[in-house]
Amino acid sequence: MENTQVGPFLIIKKLGTNRRQRVYHARQTEQNRDVALKFISIPPEVEWSKALDKIELEVRELQKLDHPNLVQVYGAGVHEERIFFATELIDGESLSAILSRRGKITPDLVVEYGSQIADVLRYLHHRELVHSKLTPEKILITSDHKVKIADLRLNRSKRRRWDSRRHRELDIAAYMAPEQFTEGATRKSDFYSLGVILFEMLAGKLPYEPDTMGRMTRMKMNAPVPSVATHVMNCPIWLDKIITQMLQPNPRKRPHSARAIVLAFEEIKKIDATQKAAVDQMSSS
Repeated sequence: MENTQVGPFLIIKKLGTNRRQRVYHARQTEQNRDVALKFISIPPEVEWSKALDKIELEVRELQKLDHPNLVQVYGAGVHEERIFFATELIDGESLSAILSRRGKITPDLVVEYGSQIADVLRYLHHRELVHSKLTPEKILITSDHKVKIADLRLNRSKRRRWDSRRHRELDIAAYMAPEQFTEGATRKSDFYSLGVILFEMLAGKLPYEPDTMGRMTRMKMNAPVPSVATHVMNCPIWLDKIITQMLQPNPRKRPHSARAIVLAFEEIKKIDATQKAAVDQMSSS
């Protein structure tokens, strides 16, 4: 689609593709800005006219969101019977790509990324929204370690999306909380997803990696909560503690709010800073 005109956008090059969407770098000439165009597929059982109406309403609400760690949504449209979102173009790399290349991430960066992601959740939850499908693929990291959450949709707590698919995929389900398979997503579900992502960043592996949806669901509900410290020798004890709390199968045992998680990360940063200062002082004496 390179050099194709899509409404007011001129497509420059493809950025990526998967089973659910195609993403392109495009130029919005009148506004003199580069954007990302994300073409999404609509389930065949959803009427086209209904999809257009829902997307229009959704985009109007998404445009109101303003947080430094959220990818800004500019608008949406239709091209050759496919719906697309026009969003802020981020000069960065997905967390999934970083993990694929590096395997693991150092604890100090995990704390930094986790703090930024938790603040996005705090912002969304305050507005009665949930993310519900937070994965490393939707987390972009810039060269200066700023987090940008992409592909946000208008999800409400315990409400099924109008375009939700009946069949879940393992690569998304791996990050979903146990209750999402039966009751739907809540704010506590987002905490669970964040816990899985933090675990993977530190350990280089998922806490549960069964090969079928059924086994994954049973393990999340019944297996003992894994400790990331058993896989990472230099994992700070407080970081291990907060991740273990987020991965609790019972939502009531998880952190009570995103703000509490943000504050926990701030405390971890202070502890790390104090310990580093003490080591530096011992080294110079």
